[in-house]
Amino acid sequence: MLTTERLTLTPIAATDRDDLALLTGHPEVGGKLKHGVLDGIATDLLLNDYLASWASHGYGVFVMRLR
Repeated sequence: MLTTERLTLTPIAATDRDDLALLTGHPEVGGKLKHGVLDGIATDLLLNDYLASWASHGYGVFVMRLR
């Protein structure tokens, strides 16, 4: 985890699924990413890839939140 005065960065977790789905399913967010807008199943697969990266490599996608 990395914390600044205004932000907290943490490795993505299964508990971040609903927030990820909101982003990947939104046309103005997911639509601008290389994978495009995703449905729930595709979001779950993406999250599984993110989690696998952390498990196998020790690094991967972070979640950034305002403190």
